[in-house]
Amino acid sequence: TEGPARIVDLAVDREGNVCVFDAESPFVSVVNPAGARLLSARLPAPPVAGAVSGKAAYALAGGELVAVPLE
Repeated sequence: TEGPARIVDLAVDREGNVCVFDAESPFVSVVNPAGARLLSARLPAPPVAGAVSGKAAYALAGGELVAVPLE
């Protein structure tokens, strides 16, 4: 069974969607305010930090800054 995520960062976009950056997996997930998953995007490595600006989420992963479109 899967254990809980080790969240390294959370960020909220203009629509109230939450970007979840998990320190143990190479993904960023986006959930809406009701908790439904909208997208999951693969990163080159597990993220160490994350942020949202405009219509993109940004993750620092594997020594690079990765942009993930939110639309």
